[in-house]
Amino acid sequence: MEWHRLVQIPAQPDRSFLLWMFGLSLIILTVAEPIATTILSNPPQFSEISCPVGTEVVYFRYSPGSSINLVADDAMRKSYVPNIRVSNFRRMLDQYLTRDPRVPELVKELAKLNPNTTLIYKLDLKTNETIWTIADSALIAKESGIVGACGRRTTNPAATKLHNADGAYLRFLFYANSMTLVSR
Repeated sequence: MEWHRLVQIPAQPDRSFLLWMFGLSLIILTVAEPIATTILSNPPQFSEISCPVGTEVVYFRYSPGSSINLVADDAMRKSYVPNIRVSNFRRMLDQYLTRDPRVPELVKELAKLNPNTTLIYKLDLKTNETIWTIADSALIAKESGIVGACGRRTTNPAATKLHNADGAYLRFLFYANSMTLVSR
């Protein structure tokens, strides 16, 4: 028996070129894909609306069911998303405040919301900022599309404090007085 053959390790084929090509293609795709998406995507097309003096307009994409509807306690026995009983919503806010005591003004403002109110968390298509739109449930569109909402930002003085959690969250609250479907 030839012992030197038993201890020899068979030579592996050199695949370093394939690994380099695979790694290079991943890098190119990682860099090129976001650039291509930005260049090739078209901004949403919709007709602009005018709002009454003293209000501003925000535009967002809406789909039925993508919101939280606050309902009266006697309207349902239990809360099921997207319909949440007001007492359950307020209880959730209290629990949130015990976990994060940095947002007392936000919790106070949201706790004032009444039944038949809808909260919609979306991206404002004009400014690309996130926004919490708060509106009477009767104003909410029944079909999907881009919605233009007239209203005002919160008037809570804590919203002007840019470097605390309360101010950061409060700035995104928008109270809508009217909503119009501007594009499907």
